[in-house]
Amino acid sequence: MEPLEYCSTPSLLKEVQRRFDDSIFIGNSKVTEKSEDYIVSLIGSYHGILGLTVLARMAAEAGDGPHDAPEEDEEEDLID
Repeated sequence: MEPLEYCSTPSLLKEVQRRFDDSIFIGNSKVTEKSEDYIVSLIGSYHGILGLTVLARMAAEAGDGPHDAPEEDEEEDLID
Protein backbone atom coordinates (compact mmCIF):
# COMPACT_ATOMS: atom_id res chain seq x y z
CA MET A 1 0.00 0.00 0.00
CA GLU A 2 1.35 3.40 -0.94
CA PRO A 3 1.88 6.04 1.79
CA LEU A 4 -1.12 8.31 2.36
CA GLU A 5 0.73 11.49 1.38
CA TYR A 6 1.02 10.11 -2.17
CA CYS A 7 -2.69 9.24 -2.49
CA SER A 8 -4.93 11.69 -4.29
CA THR A 9 -7.87 13.16 -2.40
CA PRO A 10 -10.43 11.41 -4.65
CA SER A 11 -8.71 8.05 -4.01
CA LEU A 12 -8.75 8.62 -0.24
CA LEU A 13 -12.42 9.58 -0.27
CA LYS A 14 -13.37 6.56 -2.38
CA GLU A 15 -11.64 4.27 0.13
CA VAL A 16 -13.41 5.88 3.11
CA GLN A 17 -16.74 5.66 1.30
CA ARG A 18 -16.10 1.98 0.56
CA ARG A 19 -15.59 1.25 4.27
CA PHE A 20 -18.67 3.04 5.64
CA ASP A 21 -22.38 3.02 4.85
CA ASP A 22 -22.77 6.75 5.49
CA SER A 23 -20.03 9.36 5.46
CA ILE A 24 -19.51 13.09 5.23
CA PHE A 25 -16.28 14.89 4.47
CA ILE A 26 -15.77 18.64 4.36
CA GLY A 27 -12.28 19.96 3.83
CA ASN A 28 -10.83 23.44 3.49
CA SER A 29 -7.44 24.42 2.09
CA LYS A 30 -6.30 28.01 2.34
CA VAL A 31 -4.61 28.41 -1.03
CA THR A 32 -3.71 32.09 -0.52
CA GLU A 33 -4.73 34.80 1.91
CA LYS A 34 -7.65 35.67 -0.40
CA SER A 35 -8.50 32.24 -1.82
CA GLU A 36 -9.77 29.03 -0.24
CA ASP A 37 -10.60 25.63 -1.69
CA TYR A 38 -13.49 23.60 -0.24
CA ILE A 39 -14.25 19.93 -0.82
CA VAL A 40 -17.57 18.38 0.17
CA SER A 41 -18.28 14.67 -0.21
CA LEU A 42 -21.49 13.01 0.99
CA ILE A 43 -22.50 9.38 0.58
CA GLY A 44 -25.25 7.33 2.15
CA SER A 45 -28.88 7.68 3.05
CA TYR A 46 -30.48 11.08 3.59
CA HIS A 47 -31.19 10.40 7.27
CA GLY A 48 -27.75 8.87 7.82
CA ILE A 49 -26.04 11.98 6.45
CA LEU A 50 -28.25 14.30 8.51
CA GLY A 51 -27.46 12.26 11.63
CA LEU A 52 -23.73 12.54 10.97
CA THR A 53 -23.97 16.32 10.54
CA VAL A 54 -25.77 16.61 13.89
CA LEU A 55 -23.12 14.42 15.53
CA ALA A 56 -20.33 16.52 13.97
CA ARG A 57 -21.92 19.72 15.25
CA MET A 58 -22.26 18.29 18.76
CA ALA A 59 -18.59 17.23 18.72
CA ALA A 60 -17.49 20.68 17.51
CA GLU A 61 -19.55 22.42 20.21
CA ALA A 62 -18.16 20.08 22.87
CA GLY A 63 -14.66 21.10 21.85
CA ASP A 64 -13.14 17.65 21.94
CA GLY A 65 -10.48 18.33 19.30
CA PRO A 66 -6.73 18.59 19.92
CA HIS A 67 -6.77 22.34 19.22
CA ASP A 68 -9.34 22.97 21.95
CA ALA A 69 -7.03 22.26 24.89
CA PRO A 70 -6.17 25.41 26.87
CA GLU A 71 -2.67 26.83 26.56
CA GLU A 72 -0.44 26.57 29.64
CA ASP A 73 -1.00 30.24 30.51
CA GLU A 74 -4.77 29.88 30.12
CA GLU A 75 -4.79 26.79 32.33
CA GLU A 76 -3.08 28.72 35.15
CA ASP A 77 -5.68 31.48 34.87
CA LEU A 78 -8.45 28.93 35.26
CA ILE A 79 -6.92 27.59 38.49
CA ASP A 80 -6.51 31.03 40.13
